[in-house]
Amino acid sequence: MYTESSKGQPEHTSKLVFPNIRASAGKSLYFTYYITKNNGKLQLESEDSYGNNIELFQEFGKLKDENWNFACVNVPNYSRNYTYRFIARRTLGFNGHIALLDVGFKEGYCQARSISCNFTNPMICQYHNFMYSKWERVQSGNVSGSTNDVYMQATSIYNTLGLASPSENITSSCVQIRYKIIDRCNLTIYNALNKKLLFSVASQGTTPWLIYQIYIEKNTPTKFIFLKDYAHNIFYRPTYCSVLLDYINVTKNKCPDLGKF
Repeated sequence: MYTESSKGQPEHTSKLVFPNIRASAGKSLYFTYYITKNNGKLQLESEDSYGNNIELFQEFGKLKDENWNFACVNVPNYSRNYTYRFIARRTLGFNGHIALLDVGFKEGYCQARSISCNFTNPMICQYHNFMYSKWERVQSGNVSGSTNDVYMQATSIYNTLGLASPSENITSSCVQIRYKIIDRCNLTIYNALNKKLLFSVASQGTTPWLIYQIYIEKNTPTKFIFLKDYAHNIFYRPTYCSVLLDYINVTKNKCPDLGKF
């Protein structure tokens, strides 16, 4: 769903309404959103049957942000029905748009946004998919060697699968990413906020669990993108392949020598 502002004026609004909903206890509301640079503001509010309004979320577009972002909010009193309104508000920019994707409820309360994540919480630190084919959280799967018996997995033949981390400023820190590739797959990692390619590997077979690490010295706005694709090889017909992520750790120190890790 999207709305655009080419004919609007500053402070004009467009609303998407979900009326008369009661979420069961222990759930939270999640959605993926996009705001064209600095051209708008997205709000989410709830209203109960007595007319009481609560603002649950607001976000302005950021000049340098051209990415889909994930949000999670804890919903209010479970004993009442609520109307939920997404409000897109035009600011001083022009020809902008705001879009929503994958609105729904999840089990559990919102987990804080964090690039460091071991995926043991079903909210997966507010990482999110942004392509039609999705990475999946696998618990007690048939692949051994993960740290907590839970990992993120992307499996397909031809489709590219994309997983995005939350945004975070990282400085003077070591980032370690533990991954595994099953069969012939490509794994590419880049920072969406500066368009910098960080790591790319094409495997022609199954690997053990491996660690990629990078030291980030300067204060760097960071949003990791993990792309799984199949590895082209003229001698083999493409088959199902998988990329697994065990954890992403960000620690305030220099990176260790992996030979001694």
